[in-house]
Amino acid sequence: LRARVATVRVKGKSTFVVLREDSLYTVQACKFKDKEDGGESATAVSRFFKSIPLESIVDLCGVLAEANVSSCTQSNVELQIKRVFCVCRAAAQLPFLMADAQRSEEEIVASQGSKRPFVRVLPDLRLDHRWLDLRVPAHNAILRIQSAVCSLFRESL
Repeated sequence: LRARVATVRVKGKSTFVVLREDSLYTVQACKFKDKEDGGESATAVSRFFKSIPLESIVDLCGVLAEANVSSCTQSNVELQIKRVFCVCRAAAQLPFLMADAQRSEEEIVASQGSKRPFVRVLPDLRLDHRWLDLRVPAHNAILRIQSAVCSLFRESL
């Protein structure tokens, strides 16, 4: 599987990674401590994912396993990581995080009274970095619908 790294969570010798493909589809990949190698492969995988920035492109080899993953679009399976390679490393510091760009205005306003309010991504920043903003699933879906409507018009003419 070739996809972008959306989120990484490391807990002990367990690693959970959400991978995003085509800006719309997400799947969880995980690596747990193996009894066969004493956890060395799990440690190596966790170090690998800690070292690469989010939005990097990775090739992942693994085995599909049934799971209940509510945070991904592929909610009934997850990938058990066997090998992983970095194809293209993203910039270490992105202009904004995808999680910040995906939040609604209501969520941002509701968080203003808390200890850690959410960041608001302003329109001028979004336009200056449109290549990153188009990876937000809602914005990508709008452009896909627009493209489909334009294709239908071209077919009918």
